[in-house]
Order: sequence, then C-alpha cells, then structure tokens
Amino acid sequence: MVQQRSINEAAGSSIIITTTTTIPSTSRRLSHSVSSGCCYYCIFFLCFVFSGPSSLVTASYNSYNNNNNIMSFPPTASNPRAPSRQHTTRPITTGTSVLGIVYDKGVLLAADTLLSYGSMAKLQNIPRLKAIEHAECIVGASGEYSDFQAIINLLERKALEEETSVLSDSLYKSTAMSASQIWNYLRFVMYSKRNKFDPYWNDLVVAGTDSTTGKPFLGMIDKIGTTIQENFLATGYGGYIALPLLREKWRPDLTEGEARALLEDCMKVLFFRDCRASSRIQLAKAEKGQDGTTAAATFIVSDPYDLDMTGAWDAPSFVQAKGNLEDDGGW
Repeated sequence: MVQQRSINEAAGSSIIITTTTTIPSTSRRLSHSVSSGCCYYCIFFLCFVFSGPSSLVTASYNSYNNNNNIMSFPPTASNPRAPSRQHTTRPITTGTSVLGIVYDKGVLLAADTLLSYGSMAKLQNIPRLKAIEHAECIVGASGEYSDFQAIINLLERKALEEETSVLSDSLYKSTAMSASQIWNYLRFVMYSKRNKFDPYWNDLVVAGTDSTTGKPFLGMIDKIGTTIQENFLATGYGGYIALPLLREKWRPDLTEGEARALLEDCMKVLFFRDCRASSRIQLAKAEKGQDGTTAAATFIVSDPYDLDMTGAWDAPSFVQAKGNLEDDGGW
C-alpha cells in the first residue's frame, strides 16, 4: 500500500514523505504507517543498546571524552591520566617539640632541627621555625614536615593577597596580617581539613604581636583546629616534659635573656628524654617596636646551633647505678 503524508515545517513549507508498508491481512490496519516505522526503529535501537556492550558506542564515548578533556570514569590501569591520591594519609617525616614563651617585650620560640623517618634520625639540619613573608609573625610546627611546607606556602599566598589588597587605606598604612589574624586563619584551615578527613598532621605555634592591643601574642593550633592562647606553650613530647618546667619558672617580667636560658634548659631535658629530639636547635624572636606598636617590630629566626652539653652526662642521675646492679651495665 502506498500512502502520502504532508508534514508542516516551522518555516511553513511542506515536505511530502512517501512510505511503502506491507500490512498483513491478518493484522489490524494502522492509520499512520510513519508511526509504525518509527516504532520499529525504536525497538531496534533499544535492543541494540541493551543487548550488550558495543564497541562502536564505547569508542564514540571515549572519543568524546578525549576530545573534550573529560574524565568521567574512576582511575584505572587503562587510564594513565587519572589523578593519584595527593594528601597525607599518615605522618612520615616528622619533627618533635616546639616551645614558646612570652617575655616582657616579645615572644621566643625554640625547636630542634631533627627530622625523623620513623625511628631513624634522617635529617639533622632542617629548620622548623619560619618567619612568614608579608606578615608579622613567626610559625613553628611539629609533625609531618611536608604538611608544614604546604601550610607555609598557603600562609605566604594569603598574606601577600592581604597586603596587596585594593583597600583605599592600604596606600597609607601597612595591611600585613598580624599574629592573631594568622592564628585565627589557621584555625579555620586546620578545622576545614579535618572535616574533609584530610588533616594537616601538624601542631602549630604562632608568635608575634597582637595588632589590636600591641601586646606579645603566643598561640597554638593542633591538627583538628583546637586553639590555645597562653604565655607559655609546648607541642609534642614537650607538652609532657617541658611544659611543667615552663609553668614553674615563668613570670610576667621575664627578660629576654632569662627566657632564652629557660628554653635552652628545656631543650636539654627534651634531648635527654625524647628519642626524637636533637641537641642542635634554633631560636626565633618576635618583639614589638620601641613605641609599643607593630610598626617597627622585629621578627628574627636564628641560625641552628648546638647546645652546650659539657658535663651534661655526668649528672648524678645518669651516673648512679639503677636497681643496685652496680657494674653489670644496667641502669
């Protein structure tokens, strides 16, 4: 049977489609042979798709992804462009305690320069105290060193962004971030990373001056975003060994020389008692200006130096035999 049908297009023109369909005499005649033909094509297409994986469809889909730089599938061995895991799943190369103390004109920090690879003393001269560029503070860290490097890069970018902001008053006064601002910013960063199950494995100490009060500032942030602000702080094993000594010796009118001597004594005790500590240390000083403001503040990180350990191992507690074992080599 031959049937003609007119289809009106959007432009108003008419197209005559001629279709030839053979209808069995035992079937019900269809009024529109075009609809019948479309149904046959739809059934064929569905059977084609659901019958199994087609190399033609797969090749077309992969070609589309490659041409449009789309990565729709999870990483597989056959997909070398798939991104690998980039975050720290556990600390590998770590540093131990960082100590901080407030004295009459500023803040002092102390840390050794040893990085441990597990129980191995791997790197002997790596600084863990850093003066942040474009900011008015010093940051020290214990824990995973690669995460500390990532935090320093993040802080320097943030401080540069704040310093070069387009605020109208930035041309007339410094807009550098203060220690308290860095401390609050790190609190949000560490808590956000922890909520993503991708924490920075560090305990951070921030030293500087408070831009609102002009007083020395000392604060700490741990890897889950908990913050502490105090006149003396210690991270790592120093929280058990050095913090009682700092609490006993600290007073509000402590001078810089007294604060330095106290920190060195604490670092010696940590060297004796902490198997991840070293006798090679560095100090950092954040001191407010002569006028009591941050305009002429000083932020200095010393070169690493060795503690004076002369006669340290001759102390009676080290020489005296333990457990009445006398000369058998026991403690």
